[in-house]
Amino acid sequence: MHRDSDSDIFLVLDEQAPSDGSDGDWGAQVADLETAVTRWTGNPMNVFQLSSAEVIAAGDEAALSNIKQEGIPLYGSPSWLRHNLQRRSEVAR
Repeated sequence: MHRDSDSDIFLVLDEQAPSDGSDGDWGAQVADLETAVTRWTGNPMNVFQLSSAEVIAAGDEAALSNIKQEGIPLYGSPSWLRHNLQRRSEVAR
């Protein structure tokens, strides 16, 4: 992502991950994060979010390729994104 990018954070929802139901609503959690970041920094946070299935289906499109190259992982393995984008582009050939 570039300095002039409209997205500040990229979130991937792993719909396959087990949940005990205590996680609450994903949308509410993202909204709470946006509110907290705005309160902490004084600037609005722009979220780009996809499900893991959407990431795989999107392939190596420009936004995801940019995130793969320039993004800074905060949680989880960055190899997941690289692997799934590469796998999708190989299938598309």
